[in-house]
Amino acid sequence: MSHSPPPHHRGAGTLEFTLAALPLLGMGMLVAETAHWHQQRLLLRHALHESARAGSTAAASPETIRAAFLASLPTPLRQHMATATQWQLQVLSPSSDSHADFSQHDPVQAHTPVIRHDYQQEQHHTRLAQGWPDGRGPHSGQTIFEANTLHLALDYPHRPWLPGLPAVPIHVEVRVGMQSHARHWPEHGTASSTDQQGTPPPSPVVPTRWPATTPTNAGTTAPTTSTGTAAQTGTATPIGMDEPLCGIALCCGTEKGTT
Repeated sequence: MSHSPPPHHRGAGTLEFTLAALPLLGMGMLVAETAHWHQQRLLLRHALHESARAGSTAAASPETIRAAFLASLPTPLRQHMATATQWQLQVLSPSSDSHADFSQHDPVQAHTPVIRHDYQQEQHHTRLAQGWPDGRGPHSGQTIFEANTLHLALDYPHRPWLPGLPAVPIHVEVRVGMQSHARHWPEHGTASSTDQQGTPPPSPVVPTRWPATTPTNAGTTAPTTSTGTAAQTGTATPIGMDEPLCGIALCCGTEKGTT
């Protein structure tokens, strides 16, 4: 003989199941959304790192960086980001201030200002000799080593799966050492080689050869030393970066015993 529950107990089981299932369902959805956010962040970080590697060998070209970034993304995400306008990829360094401090003429293209990535130690010592504190430029506050580091930043608004939820920002930064001379690439929305008044950045007073020659006192003549005499005394003969032997004979040291 069956007994039906009292009228005031009917639906109690359904209510208890609903009260227990809702928190569990919400926690499961939160875990899924968190995993989705981390997955997107890892994909974006990998693509940003690949774009930085490509940019480091392409004179920090923004077009090369953007193309390499999109090419490194999975197809669905690449198709979405190719048409979306909410995300932003920035080249934080080398900046306009970096070029104002360290720019000089390209040894191959004489009329193209670049930040040279070779002989950085000699360049650093030259800035120290010029009186720059710690070799840091007056405009950028960077050393030549920092100016030769490609620094990229990506901001992307991640859209959750669940409708009605706000976008969750993803911010990723990557730093890669330059493997080529960094050029200045004026681009819309980024710092250009001229300010709003059209005034070019101040030209840095830096030598084109390292190590810099030490000025002599007025009225005196610096003694000349032949190559043979220098070899006998153990003093290195400085060779400029643009000399034919540069890269073959490592003779850029100024201390005794260096070759």
